Amino acid sequence: MQVIDNFVKDPGLLKAITNLDDPFWTSGWYWWQNGSPTITLRHKLIDYIWLQGRVNDVPNNFKGFEHWIGIYDSNNYKSTMEKKEQAGDTYSLNHHFDKDEWLWKNKRILSKPSIGCVYYPPIGEQCQGGELIIYDTEDTDLNAKSTAVEPKPNRLVIFNPGQYHAVQEVTAGIRYAIAINVWENALSPGQLKDMNEVI
Repeated sequence: MQVIDNFVKDPGLLKAITNLDDPFWTSGWYWWQNGSPTITLRHKLIDYIWLQGRVNDVPNNFKGFEHWIGIYDSNNYKSTMEKKEQAGDTYSLNHHFDKDEWLWKNKRILSKPSIGCVYYPPIGEQCQGGELIIYDTEDTDLNAKSTAVEPKPNRLVIFNPGQYHAVQEVTAGIRYAIAINVWENALSPGQLKDMNEVI
């Protein structure tokens, strides 16, 4: 795992991604194929993070990027996601590991991304709670060693999304984030069909 603070230094990009009226903040799951043109603001951010040499963890022959946003509002879970109880704590996003959901559900084949990140744009005050909990295991073991990472504005967290992880309850304010996974394996046709956009 790698945590980089004050990550985005391009003022124009920062200004654009903090505009909550931009389609950048549309919910749903999206796919950007390796070699496809940079069209959207999300593509520009992905390019800034993964393709301009700022991080060195991009696999050589990756297929593309899966990306989505996560907004957790301490006052309005009905519009984001119901709070869930697990292991005596409350989570905005329950424990899981990222995978090709269609392939797992329909074929019981486990295919995971190679590496991923969560980026927290600098929007408003830092929320309370909302820590990203990353376990040192790819199994469903809540007793494994874990690390809690605060959702600080303009922070990038690079980690293996195939590891068990969760988001603790946001107790005050709003947690804004975008998650991006890099896939070496091709996503299944069923998973791509479920995407809101494939470019």
